[in-house]
Amino acid sequence: TLASAEARVAREVAGTAGVALAHTPAGIAASLASDIAVGTAAWWRHRQHCSDESPPADGNGGSGHLLMAVGGIGSAGAPDDSTFALDTRALGYRDDEVTYFSYAPDGRAYAASQTYGELREAGRRLAEQLQRSQREHPGREVDLIAHSQGGVVVDVFLQDFYDAGDPAYPPIGTVVTLSSPHEGAPLATAAAEWRASPVGRRVVDAAGDHLPFPPADAPSVRELDERSPFLRELWAHRLPDHVDFTTIGATDDVLVPATQVDVPGGTKVVVNVGGGPLDDHSTIPHDPNALRVVRAALEDRPPPCVGVVEGLRGAVVPTLITRIEHALGDVPVVSR
Repeated sequence: TLASAEARVAREVAGTAGVALAHTPAGIAASLASDIAVGTAAWWRHRQHCSDESPPADGNGGSGHLLMAVGGIGSAGAPDDSTFALDTRALGYRDDEVTYFSYAPDGRAYAASQTYGELREAGRRLAEQLQRSQREHPGREVDLIAHSQGGVVVDVFLQDFYDAGDPAYPPIGTVVTLSSPHEGAPLATAAAEWRASPVGRRVVDAAGDHLPFPPADAPSVRELDERSPFLRELWAHRLPDHVDFTTIGATDDVLVPATQVDVPGGTKVVVNVGGGPLDDHSTIPHDPNALRVVRAALEDRPPPCVGVVEGLRGAVVPTLITRIEHALGDVPVVSR
Protein backbone atom coordinates (compact mmCIF):
# COMPACT_ATOMS: atom_id res chain seq x y z
CA THR A 1 0.00 0.00 0.00
CA LEU A 2 0.92 3.66 -0.34
CA ALA A 3 1.10 4.03 3.43
CA SER A 4 3.48 1.08 3.83
CA ALA A 5 5.63 2.32 0.96
CA GLU A 6 5.84 5.75 2.56
CA ALA A 7 6.74 4.16 5.90
CA ARG A 8 9.47 2.10 4.25
CA VAL A 9 10.93 5.19 2.59
CA ALA A 10 10.78 7.05 5.88
CA ARG A 11 12.68 4.25 7.62
CA GLU A 12 15.33 4.23 4.90
CA VAL A 13 15.75 8.00 5.13
CA ALA A 14 15.96 7.79 8.92
CA GLY A 15 18.51 5.01 8.69
CA THR A 16 20.65 6.97 6.24
CA ALA A 17 20.41 10.06 8.42
CA GLY A 18 21.36 8.00 11.46
CA VAL A 19 24.46 6.66 9.74
CA ALA A 20 25.43 10.15 8.65
CA LEU A 21 24.92 11.54 12.15
CA ALA A 22 26.98 8.73 13.66
CA HIS A 23 29.98 9.88 11.63
CA THR A 24 29.76 13.51 12.74
CA PRO A 25 31.94 14.68 15.67
CA ALA A 26 28.83 15.05 17.83
CA GLY A 27 27.57 11.60 16.90
CA ILE A 28 30.96 9.98 17.52
CA ALA A 29 31.30 11.72 20.90
CA ALA A 30 27.81 10.70 21.98
CA SER A 31 28.35 7.09 20.93
CA LEU A 32 31.74 6.96 22.63
CA ALA A 33 30.30 8.40 25.84
CA SER A 34 27.51 5.82 25.73
CA ASP A 35 29.95 2.91 25.36
CA ILE A 36 32.13 4.21 28.19
CA ALA A 37 29.04 4.55 30.38
CA VAL A 38 28.18 0.92 29.67
CA GLY A 39 31.69 -0.16 30.67
CA THR A 40 31.58 1.95 33.82
CA ALA A 41 28.20 0.47 34.79
CA ALA A 42 29.63 -3.04 34.34
CA TRP A 43 32.52 -2.17 36.66
CA TRP A 44 30.07 -0.78 39.23
CA ARG A 45 28.06 -4.01 39.13
CA HIS A 46 31.31 -5.91 39.61
CA ARG A 47 31.97 -3.85 42.76
CA GLN A 48 28.74 -5.13 44.28
CA HIS A 49 29.89 -8.77 44.10
CA CYS A 50 33.68 -8.73 44.57
CA SER A 51 36.08 -9.40 47.42
CA ASP A 52 39.18 -7.68 48.74
CA GLU A 53 40.28 -10.96 50.34
CA SER A 54 41.05 -12.99 47.21
CA PRO A 55 44.31 -14.92 47.66
CA PRO A 56 46.98 -14.93 44.95
CA ALA A 57 47.56 -17.91 42.68
CA ASP A 58 50.49 -19.35 44.61
CA GLY A 59 50.17 -23.08 44.02
CA ASN A 60 47.75 -23.61 46.87
CA GLY A 61 44.02 -24.18 46.64
CA GLY A 62 42.49 -24.74 43.24
CA SER A 63 39.53 -26.89 42.30
CA GLY A 64 40.90 -30.44 42.59
CA HIS A 65 39.54 -31.12 39.09
CA LEU A 66 41.21 -32.10 35.85
CA LEU A 67 41.99 -29.28 33.43
CA MET A 68 41.50 -29.01 29.68
CA ALA A 69 43.47 -25.94 28.55
CA VAL A 70 42.44 -24.53 25.15
CA GLY A 71 44.92 -22.41 23.21
CA GLY A 72 44.12 -19.75 20.66
CA ILE A 73 44.97 -18.83 17.11
CA GLY A 74 48.61 -19.34 16.25
CA SER A 75 49.22 -21.75 19.14
CA ALA A 76 50.79 -25.17 18.61
CA GLY A 77 51.58 -28.37 20.47
CA ALA A 78 49.29 -30.55 22.68
CA PRO A 79 48.09 -32.74 24.25
CA ASP A 80 50.87 -33.10 26.85
CA ASP A 81 52.92 -30.07 25.81
CA SER A 82 51.86 -26.56 26.76
CA THR A 83 50.17 -24.68 23.92
CA PHE A 84 50.05 -21.32 25.70
CA ALA A 85 51.73 -19.82 28.75
CA LEU A 86 49.12 -20.70 31.37
CA ASP A 87 50.69 -21.10 34.82
CA THR A 88 48.83 -24.26 35.76
CA ARG A 89 50.96 -25.00 38.82
CA ALA A 90 50.17 -21.59 40.29
CA LEU A 91 46.49 -22.52 39.94
CA GLY A 92 46.97 -25.71 41.96
CA TYR A 93 46.91 -28.30 39.17
CA ARG A 94 49.37 -31.20 39.14
CA ASP A 95 51.06 -31.82 35.81
CA ASP A 96 49.23 -35.13 35.38
CA GLU A 97 45.88 -33.35 35.77
CA VAL A 98 46.45 -31.05 32.77
CA THR A 99 45.66 -31.80 29.13
CA TYR A 100 45.98 -29.30 26.29
CA PHE A 101 43.32 -29.23 23.61
CA SER A 102 44.47 -30.15 20.11
CA TYR A 103 43.13 -28.58 16.91
CA ALA A 104 44.36 -31.65 14.99
CA PRO A 105 41.73 -34.16 13.78
CA ASP A 106 43.54 -37.02 15.53
CA GLY A 107 43.93 -35.09 18.80
CA ARG A 108 47.71 -35.22 18.63
CA ALA A 109 50.21 -32.38 18.33
CA TYR A 110 49.01 -29.65 15.97
CA ALA A 111 50.67 -26.90 13.95
CA ALA A 112 49.76 -23.21 14.16
CA SER A 113 48.16 -23.34 10.72
CA GLN A 114 45.57 -25.81 12.04
CA THR A 115 44.15 -23.09 14.31
CA TYR A 116 42.98 -21.17 11.22
CA GLY A 117 40.19 -23.61 10.39
CA GLU A 118 36.46 -23.44 11.06
CA LEU A 119 35.63 -22.91 14.71
CA ARG A 120 32.63 -25.26 14.71
CA GLU A 121 34.94 -28.08 13.71
CA ALA A 122 37.31 -27.08 16.53
CA GLY A 123 34.37 -27.20 18.95
CA ARG A 124 33.57 -30.70 17.73
CA ARG A 125 37.16 -31.78 18.39
CA LEU A 126 36.98 -30.35 21.90
CA ALA A 127 33.83 -32.42 22.46
CA GLU A 128 35.64 -35.54 21.27
CA GLN A 129 38.65 -34.92 23.48
CA LEU A 130 36.46 -34.34 26.53
CA GLN A 131 34.66 -37.60 25.79
CA ARG A 132 38.07 -39.27 25.75
CA SER A 133 38.78 -37.74 29.16
CA GLN A 134 35.53 -39.21 30.46
CA ARG A 135 36.51 -42.66 29.20
CA GLU A 136 39.96 -42.42 30.79
CA HIS A 137 38.80 -40.79 34.05
CA PRO A 138 35.11 -41.70 34.49
CA GLY A 139 33.18 -39.12 36.44
CA ARG A 140 36.21 -36.86 37.06
CA GLU A 141 35.19 -33.21 36.79
CA VAL A 142 37.01 -31.11 34.18
CA ASP A 143 37.67 -27.37 34.27
CA LEU A 144 38.05 -25.48 30.98
CA ILE A 145 40.52 -22.60 30.81
CA ALA A 146 40.99 -21.01 27.41
CA HIS A 147 43.02 -18.22 25.89
CA SER A 148 42.03 -15.95 23.01
CA GLN A 149 40.28 -17.83 20.17
CA GLY A 150 40.25 -20.89 22.42
CA GLY A 151 37.44 -19.27 24.40
CA VAL A 152 35.26 -19.21 21.28
CA VAL A 153 36.05 -22.91 20.73
CA VAL A 154 34.73 -23.47 24.25
CA ASP A 155 31.63 -21.42 23.39
CA VAL A 156 30.95 -23.67 20.41
CA PHE A 157 31.37 -26.79 22.50
CA LEU A 158 29.01 -25.55 25.20
CA GLN A 159 26.40 -24.23 22.78
CA ASP A 160 26.40 -26.93 20.12
CA PHE A 161 27.71 -30.16 21.62
CA TYR A 162 27.65 -30.33 25.40
CA ASP A 163 24.77 -32.03 27.16
CA ALA A 164 25.06 -32.24 30.94
CA GLY A 165 22.77 -35.28 30.88
CA ASP A 166 24.92 -37.21 28.42
CA PRO A 167 27.16 -39.65 30.33
CA ALA A 168 29.65 -39.59 27.45
CA TYR A 169 30.81 -36.19 28.70
CA PRO A 170 32.61 -35.55 31.98
CA PRO A 171 31.05 -33.16 34.47
CA ILE A 172 32.17 -29.66 33.48
CA GLY A 173 33.54 -27.69 36.40
CA THR A 174 34.59 -24.06 36.12
CA VAL A 175 34.99 -22.32 32.75
CA VAL A 176 37.42 -19.40 32.50
CA THR A 177 38.51 -17.53 29.39
CA LEU A 178 41.37 -15.07 29.05
CA SER A 179 41.17 -12.30 26.42
CA SER A 180 38.71 -14.29 24.30
CA PRO A 181 36.75 -12.52 21.53
CA HIS A 182 33.32 -13.84 22.49
CA GLU A 183 31.76 -10.86 20.68
CA GLY A 184 34.20 -10.95 17.77
CA ALA A 185 37.47 -9.16 17.09
CA PRO A 186 37.46 -5.59 15.72
CA LEU A 187 40.66 -6.31 13.78
CA ALA A 188 38.92 -9.22 12.06
CA THR A 189 36.05 -6.88 11.19
CA ALA A 190 38.48 -4.31 9.78
CA ALA A 191 40.24 -7.02 7.76
CA ALA A 192 36.89 -8.05 6.27
CA GLU A 193 36.25 -4.43 5.26
CA TRP A 194 39.62 -4.18 3.57
CA ARG A 195 39.16 -7.45 1.73
CA ALA A 196 35.81 -6.22 0.42
CA SER A 197 37.60 -4.07 -2.18
CA PRO A 198 40.19 -5.13 -4.77
CA VAL A 199 42.74 -2.55 -3.61
CA GLY A 200 42.19 -3.34 0.06
CA ARG A 201 42.50 -7.07 -0.63
CA ARG A 202 45.87 -6.59 -2.30
CA VAL A 203 47.11 -4.46 0.61
CA VAL A 204 45.97 -7.02 3.20
CA ASP A 205 47.46 -9.93 1.27
CA ALA A 206 50.77 -8.11 0.86
CA ALA A 207 50.90 -7.18 4.53
CA GLY A 208 50.07 -10.74 5.54
CA ASP A 209 53.28 -11.93 3.93
CA HIS A 210 55.34 -9.77 6.29
CA LEU A 211 53.37 -9.74 9.57
CA PRO A 212 53.10 -12.53 12.20
CA PHE A 213 49.32 -12.67 11.87
CA PRO A 214 47.02 -15.36 10.47
CA PRO A 215 45.76 -14.88 6.90
CA ALA A 216 42.91 -12.36 6.79
CA ASP A 217 40.83 -14.79 4.74
CA ALA A 218 41.36 -17.76 7.09
CA PRO A 219 38.04 -19.36 8.11
CA SER A 220 38.51 -18.64 11.80
CA VAL A 221 39.39 -14.98 11.13
CA ARG A 222 36.30 -14.56 8.95
CA GLU A 223 34.17 -16.12 11.69
CA LEU A 224 35.58 -13.71 14.28
CA ASP A 225 34.32 -10.76 12.23
CA GLU A 226 31.80 -9.14 14.59
CA ARG A 227 29.12 -9.22 11.87
CA SER A 228 29.67 -12.84 10.84
CA PRO A 229 26.72 -15.27 10.59
CA PHE A 230 28.79 -17.61 12.77
CA LEU A 231 28.72 -15.24 15.75
CA ARG A 232 25.05 -14.38 15.26
CA GLU A 233 24.13 -18.05 15.34
CA LEU A 234 26.52 -18.83 18.20
CA TRP A 235 24.80 -16.42 20.56
CA ALA A 236 21.24 -17.08 19.42
CA HIS A 237 20.88 -18.91 22.74
CA ARG A 238 22.34 -18.43 26.19
CA LEU A 239 24.90 -20.77 27.70
CA PRO A 240 23.64 -24.04 29.18
CA ASP A 241 22.29 -23.86 32.70
CA HIS A 242 24.64 -24.50 35.62
CA VAL A 243 27.78 -23.49 33.70
CA ASP A 244 29.98 -21.33 35.94
CA PHE A 245 31.65 -19.00 33.41
CA THR A 246 34.20 -16.27 34.15
CA THR A 247 35.64 -14.12 31.37
CA ILE A 248 38.74 -12.00 31.93
CA GLY A 249 39.95 -9.15 29.73
CA ALA A 250 43.11 -7.02 29.78
CA THR A 251 42.76 -3.24 29.90
CA ASP A 252 45.34 -2.51 27.21
CA ASP A 253 44.90 -5.56 24.97
CA VAL A 254 44.88 -4.40 21.34
CA LEU A 255 44.32 -7.83 19.78
CA VAL A 256 41.15 -8.59 21.75
CA PRO A 257 39.93 -5.41 23.46
CA ALA A 258 38.13 -6.00 26.74
CA THR A 259 34.93 -4.66 25.15
CA GLN A 260 34.73 -7.96 23.26
CA VAL A 261 35.06 -10.51 26.08
CA ASP A 262 31.49 -10.38 27.46
CA VAL A 263 29.51 -13.61 27.76
CA PRO A 264 25.75 -13.56 28.46
CA GLY A 265 25.28 -14.78 32.02
CA GLY A 266 29.03 -14.88 32.72
CA THR A 267 31.14 -12.99 35.25
CA LYS A 268 33.41 -10.42 33.60
CA VAL A 269 36.54 -8.92 35.14
CA VAL A 270 38.93 -6.51 33.41
CA VAL A 271 42.44 -6.52 34.89
CA ASN A 272 45.54 -4.42 34.44
CA VAL A 273 48.15 -6.75 32.97
CA GLY A 274 51.79 -5.91 33.60
CA GLY A 275 53.30 -5.26 30.17
CA GLY A 276 52.95 -3.08 27.10
CA PRO A 277 49.79 -2.97 24.96
CA LEU A 278 51.29 -5.38 22.45
CA ASP A 279 52.20 -7.80 25.26
CA ASP A 280 48.95 -7.88 27.22
CA HIS A 281 47.33 -10.50 25.01
CA SER A 282 50.13 -13.03 25.34
CA THR A 283 50.94 -12.15 28.96
CA ILE A 284 47.49 -12.51 30.50
CA PRO A 285 47.61 -16.35 30.95
CA HIS A 286 50.43 -15.98 33.50
CA ASP A 287 49.77 -12.47 34.83
CA PRO A 288 49.35 -12.43 38.66
CA ASN A 289 46.27 -10.19 38.54
CA ALA A 290 44.55 -12.41 36.00
CA LEU A 291 45.53 -15.62 37.82
CA ARG A 292 44.10 -14.23 41.05
CA VAL A 293 40.76 -13.96 39.26
CA VAL A 294 41.12 -17.48 37.85
CA ARG A 295 41.84 -18.93 41.30
CA ALA A 296 38.81 -17.17 42.76
CA ALA A 297 36.63 -18.66 40.02
CA LEU A 298 38.05 -22.16 40.52
CA GLU A 299 37.35 -21.96 44.25
CA ASP A 300 33.87 -20.48 43.75
CA ARG A 301 34.87 -17.24 45.44
CA PRO A 302 33.74 -13.73 44.45
CA PRO A 303 36.19 -12.16 41.99
CA PRO A 304 38.88 -9.81 43.32
CA CYS A 305 37.75 -6.19 43.49
CA VAL A 306 39.06 -3.76 40.88
CA GLY A 307 39.77 -0.27 42.23
CA VAL A 308 38.28 2.99 41.01
CA VAL A 309 41.23 4.09 38.86
CA GLU A 310 41.71 0.69 37.22
CA GLY A 311 37.96 0.29 36.87
CA LEU A 312 37.66 3.54 34.94
CA ARG A 313 40.68 2.69 32.81
CA GLY A 314 39.07 -0.68 32.11
CA ALA A 315 35.99 1.13 30.81
CA VAL A 316 37.69 3.90 28.81
CA VAL A 317 40.83 2.38 27.26
CA PRO A 318 39.26 -0.75 25.70
CA THR A 319 36.47 1.41 24.25
CA LEU A 320 39.01 3.71 22.61
CA ILE A 321 41.00 0.75 21.26
CA THR A 322 37.88 -0.78 19.74
CA ARG A 323 36.86 2.51 18.12
CA ILE A 324 40.30 3.00 16.59
CA GLU A 325 40.31 -0.53 15.19
CA HIS A 326 36.82 -0.09 13.75
CA ALA A 327 38.06 3.11 12.10
CA LEU A 328 40.76 1.10 10.35
CA GLY A 329 37.99 -0.47 8.30
CA ASP A 330 36.66 2.94 7.26
CA VAL A 331 39.74 4.20 5.45
CA PRO A 332 39.10 5.34 1.85
CA VAL A 333 41.00 2.49 0.21
CA VAL A 334 38.31 0.01 1.17
CA SER A 335 35.40 1.95 -0.25
CA ARG A 336 33.43 -0.17 -2.68
